[in-house]
Order: sequence, then structure tokens, then C-alpha cells
Amino acid sequence: MLLALPRQRLDGAADRLPRALVANAQVHHTAFSRIASRLTPQTLTGRILRDRERVAAFAARSVQCIRVQRERRRERFAAASMRLAAGLRANAQAQQVRIARARERVDTLLSRAERAVATLLDRRYARLERAGQLLTALSYHGVLARGFALVRSEAGRPLRAAAAINPGMRLDVEFADGRVRATAEARSLSAATASDPPVRRRSRRSSDPGQGTLF
Repeated sequence: MLLALPRQRLDGAADRLPRALVANAQVHHTAFSRIASRLTPQTLTGRILRDRERVAAFAARSVQCIRVQRERRRERFAAASMRLAAGLRANAQAQQVRIARARERVDTLLSRAERAVATLLDRRYARLERAGQLLTALSYHGVLARGFALVRSEAGRPLRAAAAINPGMRLDVEFADGRVRATAEARSLSAATASDPPVRRRSRRSSDPGQGTLF
């Protein structure tokens, strides 16, 4: 009972299937006949010609597009080259101006340095000259040039007083033009040196009570 109804449906479909297949074949045969009447060699040749013309037109258009694209790219490249050349010239000019300014600055600094060095050397020469003059003024050679002599012991120690010299002592006497070896014979002290007390300097003040001081 469970399989009876599906079996009936299957038998009905099996009975209708040959007629359906024949009808479908007839429909497709009719459609094929209708289309086959239009598929003649002349039609296929014309369609091939039309497609060939379309392909040729597409090829020509592609060549034209490639040429136009190439010209546009060339124009863009030329414009970019001109801008690049102008930028390079402007950059070169800017660098030249910068180098010229830096050169002027270096020249100015160099001249200032030369003046500073010359001024410093002049100052150092002036200081050296003043030091030389001061050394000459404070040196004992100036005293020797005025006719005095410097007495030293045999060891080279200066002798500033006659009391430091003993009889028979070998001396080195320096004059302005050279040195002389000598031997001390006797020692004699002056009376002023032996007995007189040292003289005290008095301040130079006016004895006039009516005259005031400037300080």
C-alpha cells in the first residue's frame, strides 16, 4: 500500500515520457530549421567580414590611442624636463649667490682676523717694548754703564758691603765692558759707615700753619 501510489505516479510519468521526448525533439528541430535557414555561407562570410572590419577598426583605434598616449607622455616629459631644468638653474643660481655671500663673509672675517692679529701683535710688541724698557731701566747693566762696578765672590754671589770681604779673598769685578779678577788686600771701613747712625728722612710738610693740605 505504501508503494502503490508512487508506483502509479512512476508508471504515468513513464507513459508520458516518450511523447514528451518526441514533442521536445520536434520543437528543437523546428527551431534549428528556422535558424539553419539563416545560417548560409554568405551570411557567415558577411559576419566574418564585419567582425574583421571591427577588429581592424579596433586595431587602428588602439594604434591611434597608443600614438596619442605616447605624444601626451612625451609632452608631459618635455614639460617636466623644462621644469627640472629651470629648477636646476634656479638652484644653481641660489647656490652661487649663497657661495658669493659666504665668500664675502669669509673675506670680511679674514680681514677682521688680519686686523685683529695685527692689533694683537702691535699690542704684544708694545708690551714687549715696554717690558724691555723696564728691564733695561731695572737692570744693573745701566748702572754699570754709568761707571759703577759689580763685585762678586769667587762663587758668583754679589757682595754689597765691604764688611763681607776678607783680606786675600778672590773677587770677580764686573764692569760695563767686561769682568776682571782681583784679590782683596785689606779692609777699611769709612767713619761715616762705622759710627754715624742712619739718617731718617723727614716728611716734606710746610712749616707754615696757615697753609692747608690738599688731601
